[in-house]
Amino acid sequence: MKLCQDEGISDYVTAPYGSSMNSYAECVIRSLVNHVSLMLWIVGIKEEFWALAAKVSAYLLNRSPCSCLEENILHEMWFKQKLHIGHIRV
Repeated sequence: MKLCQDEGISDYVTAPYGSSMNSYAECVIRSLVNHVSLMLWIVGIKEEFWALAAKVSAYLLNRSPCSCLEENILHEMWFKQKLHIGHIRV
């Protein structure tokens, strides 16, 4: 608890197994699922690759600017260092 306060992290208490109480988490999960589904549909590959597509989507979303973070990148804020994204290709 003290570590979270020192790092500026807010914690919220919710009921066990009650993810619907956390609207931010629900929004992030929905965005991730939509991103994965769209990736699989555009490329035209089978659903067996869903887990790999989810991993790639999470990787890309963590390295994308976010309006809720004032256009900062989550990875840079968490690790406090500039992020190199030159390896990412379309």
